[in-house]
Amino acid sequence: MPYDPQYSWQSQVQVWAHSKKKLSPDLTEQLCHFFSLAFDYTHCPDRAWFGVHKSMVSLVIGGIYLAAINWANANDKGIWLLVDRPDFSVSGVSFSPVASTKTFDVPLTWAHLWPLNNLNELISAPGVWKSYADATKRVLQAPIAYGRENRQLQYGKIRLSDFWHHRSNQSIAHPNEVPNLIRYSPQNQLVDVLAKTVDSNEEFDELSKVVNNSFISETVKESLIRSRKGQGRFRDDLMKYWKRRCSVTGCQEERMLRASHIKPWKDCNNDERLDLFNGLLLIPNLDTAFDQALITFDDNGLIMISSLIQKEAKLLGISESMKVKLDDRHKKYLEYHREQLFKRQ
Repeated sequence: MPYDPQYSWQSQVQVWAHSKKKLSPDLTEQLCHFFSLAFDYTHCPDRAWFGVHKSMVSLVIGGIYLAAINWANANDKGIWLLVDRPDFSVSGVSFSPVASTKTFDVPLTWAHLWPLNNLNELISAPGVWKSYADATKRVLQAPIAYGRENRQLQYGKIRLSDFWHHRSNQSIAHPNEVPNLIRYSPQNQLVDVLAKTVDSNEEFDELSKVVNNSFISETVKESLIRSRKGQGRFRDDLMKYWKRRCSVTGCQEERMLRASHIKPWKDCNNDERLDLFNGLLLIPNLDTAFDQALITFDDNGLIMISSLIQKEAKLLGISESMKVKLDDRHKKYLEYHREQLFKRQ
């Protein structure tokens, strides 16, 4: 895809890291630091591509990784860095030859770190980044380093030179001596919200679009992200509109009330995500049934129950006499729910 000036690689990495649950805020910060150094020391930024995907964050050239974190399977899990004649030693790092460079007089080497406890040591170890920089230059001798640009675009990767200012004319320095090195801290309010929001990778792309949109203020971003979980401004607006009662049963126990989108968050534009008329305040059994599209409501507010749960409806506390009082502005969202989602049978 063409480069988007709103693209924020560090926000993408932070969202990805938090979706993995086991990556702590400190490790997330170190991961951003790791990639910023990899960007800096890549010899050919105009030919390298960076991307964030469900199981991996990677910097590649042609068909070979330069720097990556892989979360796909147990055998390959961890940090991978392409290096040349490594003379450094870090606990937890193992080395193996790169098969695609076996014809070189001295093949390049994979440095693999797992578990990630010593990521900061790898980042700071003297010699690591010179070895990496040399490898990104020597790998150009391998056929695997050429072509595949269409594939990179197809996978949504971004050319490194499009978003990263390269220090090609500066000498290799120790990481702590790099001038103006950008260090990213995930310990801010927006990313803390994201950490509580991303349950899986299903809505990763939509969340990333919100985070990376420079035309949206941080306050609105937070509201949009919180609304994904029925929290924040969206819930407050629904509580006020429905007078702090379940939209259907009138239950006033606030701890049991859930703010539920009628048209799902992932299918909405940003205005719809915060529109109070795209929401119902429901007790848990109704919220779950509505979220699973096993119940819906017609334009008069009368409940419609899927045949899939008809026999169990009474046990679930769902009655055919249930009704919700609708405003005309609810109806377009309920029409979407009925026509696109409702499981009639």
